[in-house]
Amino acid sequence: MFLKVDADQARIDVEVEAMALAPVPTPEVLWRKPSVLAMAAVPGTAIGRLGEPRPRRRDPDESAAELDGECELLVTNGVLPADLVTRTV
Repeated sequence: MFLKVDADQARIDVEVEAMALAPVPTPEVLWRKPSVLAMAAVPGTAIGRLGEPRPRRRDPDESAAELDGECELLVTNGVLPADLVTRTV
């Protein structure tokens, strides 16, 4: 379980709405109370754990090229608008 605490309930509401619309796996919302959002873990293999060494090292250039390709696919397939992808990269 992951707890997100935010004094602004509107931001929590926006996050829950965004997760519901996302075309990728997102955590299940377990419960919401003022200022707290509880989410389940996303199924799958963890790519890392806080405080532990990374299980595998990747070439930064390879990672950047992969990210560029994925961003291009999101825009080309109309999943996300280009300006949103550009702002978040």
